[in-house]
Amino acid sequence: MWSFSVSELAIPGAEIGRISATDADLGENAKLEYTILEGETGETFNITGVNQEAVITLNKPVDYESRSSYSFSVEVLNPIVDPRFLRRGPFKDRASIRVAVLDADEPPRFSRSRYHMDVSENCPPACTVGRVSAVDPDTGLTNNIRFSIDPQSDPEALFRITPDTGLITTAMELDRERDHWHNITVIATQRDNPSQVSRVLVAIETLDLNDNAPELDRQYSTAMCDSSTIGQ
Repeated sequence: MWSFSVSELAIPGAEIGRISATDADLGENAKLEYTILEGETGETFNITGVNQEAVITLNKPVDYESRSSYSFSVEVLNPIVDPRFLRRGPFKDRASIRVAVLDADEPPRFSRSRYHMDVSENCPPACTVGRVSAVDPDTGLTNNIRFSIDPQSDPEALFRITPDTGLITTAMELDRERDHWHNITVIATQRDNPSQVSRVLVAIETLDLNDNAPELDRQYSTAMCDSSTIGQ
């Protein structure tokens, strides 16, 4: 049994551990190939043989809250076998592998990767725009998160957000003829660990109202002959 561990924050391609096998033959006869037998964990991990040593790497992210450990088998075999000695086989062996997933304090996770909201122009403050939501992936709770707007994304302070609920409202009337779109960044901060921060883009569309009367583009002047007919 080989035992390894990996943090849930590890990225694909990270090395999990190494296993080794021995073969008393030489040259091509000592060549080894490694394979992960379990189909399920074959999607999560990769194995690559280097001479008589194999490296197990992470193929896709793992989540401690979903699964805290993985167990699977690795098979090692000789890809080249002299037919005269097949009766001495099988020329392969298996080993059991266990990988423990280590829990890590993760930043808040927004319910969407990007938000699209809209609000009518000239709506008096505080006009409701929409709401963002996030969860603490370590606990599954939402009451440990505080929301704020990155002031650099809203230099005119056109919007406000309720820290506890994520409700976004207008701080002043908007004019679609001035700005059709507003792109603000909302920050979610973990209250008990302020270093855990996530950001999300919120695209806010200002909806048009018929609040402008038509205007001719210039003043027109003309002349008419007293002999003109109707419809001329």
